[in-house]
Amino acid sequence: MKKYKHTTFLGDKMGQTVAEFNAWEEVLRDRKFARIIEFGTWKGGLAFYLCMFAMNREADFITYDINSPEKTVLRDMFAFEASFKKKDIFTDVKNIKAEITSPGRTVLFCDGGDKTREFKLFSPVLKIGEIGRAACRERV
Repeated sequence: MKKYKHTTFLGDKMGQTVAEFNAWEEVLRDRKFARIIEFGTWKGGLAFYLCMFAMNREADFITYDINSPEKTVLRDMFAFEASFKKKDIFTDVKNIKAEITSPGRTVLFCDGGDKTREFKLFSPVLKIGEIGRAACRERV
């Protein structure tokens, strides 16, 4: 089996490969959206990228994890911490579904500890034309 290779964004570790990272650029570049919601912050590399992408589009960004991401000078400069919610998403389903269904297009990325459960629970509330994706990989 080929070893899974993590990549980085501005030197910050992320769980995605270069191809997965590039795919996000392709998906987001030509679409209008009001918010990006991510489950599973991990080290915070992809979350910081998505946060900056959302800021550039004047959109909201929220990332959830039960563990806090690493702090960096750049993340502090961009007030990344304001986008991070330290909580178990399965204990706050009603409020998260309200965020997903608020006005405007939502991009939902399920990449936490139980991707399948996250996607099955939250993707049904996405509106037509919204983007929902669950990560599918084996981390080595």
